[in-house]
Amino acid sequence: MKVAIVTGASKGIGKAIAIKLKNEGYTVVSISRSKAEVGDIIYEADVTDKENDFRIVKEVYEKFGRIDVLVNNAGFGIYGSFLETPLDEEEYMIKTLFIAPLYFIKSVYPIMVSQREGSIVNIVSEAAYVATPKLIVYSAAKAGLAQFTNALWAEAKKYNVNVSGIY
Repeated sequence: MKVAIVTGASKGIGKAIAIKLKNEGYTVVSISRSKAEVGDIIYEADVTDKENDFRIVKEVYEKFGRIDVLVNNAGFGIYGSFLETPLDEEEYMIKTLFIAPLYFIKSVYPIMVSQREGSIVNIVSEAAYVATPKLIVYSAAKAGLAQFTNALWAEAKKYNVNVSGIY
């Protein structure tokens, strides 16, 4: 049995990934702010809550004894000029797009290292490399995630843990 955790699994890319993994025989753990329809275990949760993220990973690991795939997909964007967009919304977006993936990776990575296998997939964005004026903070957060992904890939390969970014 292979176990996959997918954040942002209630709609769009996250839902499609959860369906694909389910169809490939994975036990799917879906996490999203609004209730997901696909998943063997479904958590309605805010991924920016660090303690909750670590608790979820711990529960999944205790239940199944392994975690094979983590897909960090949760996210949203604020479209508008930097002058117009509220700072508190930008901070929340950075936590969702960059900090929350770190929480999940920090909790899952040691498990995958001990298993000597696993895959971490970060949904990045082309905006990480082609910044647009109306998506300044979004682009910056995704660029940070892209560079983190590249650096972790170099570290993790010696443990047979695959780290990749989807752009």
